[in-house]
Amino acid sequence: MTAVNGGAFDASIGVPDLVAAPGTGRDSFRGTICGALEMAILLPLYRQVLFERVHFPSPLNGRIAPGSFFEASQFTHCCIVNRGVPARAFEFHDRVLGLRKSGDFELSYAEIGSSGKDIFRLRDGEGFHMHRFDDPRSGNGPDKRSGRIIFFNFGAEVEMPDLRAASRPGALGYRLYSLPVDDLEVQRQRVIDAGATDVSPICCNEFGERAIVLTAPDRTHWNLIDARDTIQVQP
Repeated sequence: MTAVNGGAFDASIGVPDLVAAPGTGRDSFRGTICGALEMAILLPLYRQVLFERVHFPSPLNGRIAPGSFFEASQFTHCCIVNRGVPARAFEFHDRVLGLRKSGDFELSYAEIGSSGKDIFRLRDGEGFHMHRFDDPRSGNGPDKRSGRIIFFNFGAEVEMPDLRAASRPGALGYRLYSLPVDDLEVQRQRVIDAGATDVSPICCNEFGERAIVLTAPDRTHWNLIDARDTIQVQP
């Protein structure tokens, strides 16, 4: 992994890293390596982890666009970093929004890989709780789909700058997370009853889709779109 910070290469953070494919090991020089090669790009207004699959198929998780300059795929994951959010607040995403909970882990410093320690600049002994949600149609192995959202929730005692004022919709480099829903009127009342705040009236967005915006109990900003109006993007 190569980490870039502030526009200049910093060799002191970032080490080569291979994330092994599920069900495989790292038997170097003895067998075929199956995994994902990762590169993290960290800039003041840009955060992205690029990965390349090696010797294992996942046709629904990041489809290649042959017409793109680098023949890259669409985004497959979104990650959000929180601090001190009660665990029950994350239940909103599966119980109310209908996403599939696929992970709920407490990770200690020893269990976090070298790339994770570098990206989060963890101090010795620091860890986090990971809440992971998938497209409800997503399965395991080749049935895994794009659209995963991961929350890294640090303890309230961890010292982190509060940058929420610069990470709201409309701030440079930040956007709403969008989700199509079957009955927008019913879903609007459900999110209100479940404790969402800043819930907007139903109105048409710039694409003519009926939609609402809201802030979830964990402070994530969502854009719910009426599935009947959702514009289908052809591959």
